[in-house]
Amino acid sequence: MGLAQSKPLSRPARFALRTMIFLSIAFVTLWIALYFFPGLAILPFAYRAKRSPFCSTWQAVQDAALQVGQGKLEKAIRANTRLIRAENGYKLWSTPSGEFWVPDTSDEIIEVLLAMQERKIYGDAESGGVRAGDIVLDGGAHVGTYVRAALDAGAAKVVAIEPSREAVECLRRNFVREVASGRVIIYPKGIWDEEKRLVFYSNGNGGGSR
Repeated sequence: MGLAQSKPLSRPARFALRTMIFLSIAFVTLWIALYFFPGLAILPFAYRAKRSPFCSTWQAVQDAALQVGQGKLEKAIRANTRLIRAENGYKLWSTPSGEFWVPDTSDEIIEVLLAMQERKIYGDAESGGVRAGDIVLDGGAHVGTYVRAALDAGAAKVVAIEPSREAVECLRRNFVREVASGRVIIYPKGIWDEEKRLVFYSNGNGGGSR
């Protein structure tokens, strides 16, 4: 008994099949590329953007990828952060990196700051960051997320320089034992390239600018 021969596909059917295969491969390739390089999503809009002599399109793609990574870290930290208590304009948060007092103006600022430390934006021992035994000057210490990171990296002493009254109060609360032992020194002033008096604008969340 002979086998029935299949009827060859018509030209339109072959074209449709090839198109589907091509689109499937293109979709999978694009998905893989965006998974590893999420910043590529901005390329279709890059031609409309104003070009900067200081930032290439590829640098913008890399920065977009950093922002995506930052967002993922913030989400993970948020899931493991809870409010312990609030008093007199300040909130105490329990986080994966310990407890932090923060001015009661934003419930997101602590996870943003901790995500930056998780990304090691100031480097590590291999890339010029803090090494065991270092004395660290933290200019603009805010509530001390980098102070904590430097201490955890083995810094012998950290000088936390911060002009904002709200942030200084948080520093004092966040590092009671370290201040008492002399391992953390809080310097409640700003730093500049010369000695002078400047106007300081505080934004109420422990940050500010001149």
